[in-house]
Amino acid sequence: MPWVLGLDGSSTKTVALVANEKGRVLGRGEAGPAQYHTIGLRAAAESIRAAVRAAIEDAGLLGQALSAASFALAGVDRTTDRQVMAGVIASLGLGCPIKLDLHASAALAGATGGLPGAVVVAGTGSIAYGEDQKGNTYRAGGYGPVLGDEGGGYDIGRRAMLAALRAEDGRGPATILGEKLKKRFMLTSVSELINLVYGDPPPLGRPEIAGLTPMVIEAAHEGDTMAREILRVAGRELGLLAAAVLTKLEWAKGQPVPVAGSGGAFEAGNLLALPMQQVIRSACPQAEIVQPRHTASYGAVLLALRHMGIRLEDLPGDKH
Repeated sequence: MPWVLGLDGSSTKTVALVANEKGRVLGRGEAGPAQYHTIGLRAAAESIRAAVRAAIEDAGLLGQALSAASFALAGVDRTTDRQVMAGVIASLGLGCPIKLDLHASAALAGATGGLPGAVVVAGTGSIAYGEDQKGNTYRAGGYGPVLGDEGGGYDIGRRAMLAALRAEDGRGPATILGEKLKKRFMLTSVSELINLVYGDPPPLGRPEIAGLTPMVIEAAHEGDTMAREILRVAGRELGLLAAAVLTKLEWAKGQPVPVAGSGGAFEAGNLLALPMQQVIRSACPQAEIVQPRHTASYGAVLLALRHMGIRLEDLPGDKH
């Protein structure tokens, strides 16, 4: 019986799934991040190996051959990145056809069940990715914390710290974000964030700053004006990412185009989603905002099945 492996590796975590040819999940493995640009090649490779081994063990298939595998990884946008990670994957010795693609490609496949559409990923960073009915693909964003990632968790967390510092200086509106930051990090003054950000090494790295997103969402629900503005801006930036993708691809006239949001930033609900939707629909009236059908890790399974030549529309219903 054919078995496939799908792995989704992001800046947050790595999840591998083993499934049969019908898409039924048989085993799961989880490990740390797999974005080698931020955590280093050795750590990323170890995350991938650990997740793959755990999934195969969980499925009870140690020593049995896979029919295909799909690895969807953050940070493999360029040829050199793909070559580096292809070497890591080859070292696993899976002995089957392997597809290596963007993390966002698995997020899209999972969100739409493998059908054409677009996805906006807003985890630690941000990226939009789409595929039309002709198989054309396009991506926007995903340039990292210095050159982009607008609307992602790191951007939201960084803006929260800026808002708190500006309020403490008297350069910006009052906000409860300062008190929340002091409580979170046990500070006596918001200005002590300097030591956390500029320490050597800095105690607050990219994941920790992105981890401030739930705090911003909490403040927004409590009515904080600055927190709500941060989420509104994030939503508009994510909308611009999606709009760039949608306008570069070809869509059949009169047919809705599913657009899904994936990642922790979307826990903000309408505070972020509505501004995003406004930008998207002004650029592509056919766009239909949908909830993801599956996880990105299951999307990687669907990509592996597609790599085997299995028609995804023939799979029996939702599996994961």
